[in-house]
Amino acid sequence: MKRAVIYTTDLYHPHNDPDDHWDLACQYALAYNNDTDLRGVVCDAKHSLYYGDPSIDAIAQLNYIIGDGIPCAIGCSDKIATKQDMDRVIANKQPASVRMMLRILQEADAPVDIHICGSSRDVAIAATLRPDLFEKKCGGIYLNAGSYDEQKNLEWNVKLEPYAYSQIFKLPCNIYWLPCFKTAPDFGSDPDLWFSEADRASYFCMPQKEVLPYLSQNVQKYFLYMFDKVMDTTWLDYLQRAVNQSSLEYFSDQSRRMWCSAGFVHSAGKTVTKDGSLVDINDKTRQPVFEFEPVSVTCGEDGKVYAWNRAERSNIYMFKKLDSENYCHAMTGAIRNMLSVLP
Repeated sequence: MKRAVIYTTDLYHPHNDPDDHWDLACQYALAYNNDTDLRGVVCDAKHSLYYGDPSIDAIAQLNYIIGDGIPCAIGCSDKIATKQDMDRVIANKQPASVRMMLRILQEADAPVDIHICGSSRDVAIAATLRPDLFEKKCGGIYLNAGSYDEQKNLEWNVKLEPYAYSQIFKLPCNIYWLPCFKTAPDFGSDPDLWFSEADRASYFCMPQKEVLPYLSQNVQKYFLYMFDKVMDTTWLDYLQRAVNQSSLEYFSDQSRRMWCSAGFVHSAGKTVTKDGSLVDINDKTRQPVFEFEPVSVTCGEDGKVYAWNRAERSNIYMFKKLDSENYCHAMTGAIRNMLSVLP
């Protein structure tokens, strides 16, 4: 049975990180292909550094492209950096994002997967309010955040809200942890030093020329509207124009840093082989390029992971590359295969 999905994202327009728009399109593609049942999207509230407003236009464009109406809610505007922050939010209000998540869980007649691809705050608030729903109805939380080795620096989303992040590891459901980095970078250092591949870090670098030219014109225009930071409100009119070929060529020549793709595929009951094929997760005749391994995790309220260890049994599963040499190529191919189904 396909999994119902709630997707949370720090999606802005103009964009902060274009990978957020790639991830959103992958979620829509899996739903359009009937691999998952995308029940709702939660967009993080406006960031204090102001990257832009939540990208409702991107969601509207994809709803138009697939001919559906996936609902969206805006997340809590208050950070959850400490337990006191959580107590204050719980006492004063229940954000629309939390109400939507709890309603989806309450009404579900099958397990619901939740993908955290931005802030952990909304899921942490919902789980604090109704841990019983998470125990009974949540099939798994895919936590795309953090680092797993030296904790001198905290990964960006953890640094913003360490308490919210720490609470995800305590939830009474399966947790699939995809650390972004082995060691989180010092964001004041040279950006070229921020990113490195590691066996348990989900990061990979995708050459966009291996994906963008193979997509439908509608989907190409969805990406170009974002890449070109088009600031008028005619998101639908933009989809009905001709493709800007010069922009397409320019952005196809760029690479894109990606993190969340493996969790999307796993949630859909699939895995990825070294040639980029998406195959049934139970197909033992094909060698996957990643897996999730049971672990125990000790995470403090300061957001630091003080220890993790392999475990025979656990409700926490940690990402692991099985074929580091082919991982980037495989995941790039998987994204192309996912998005190619969109009309």
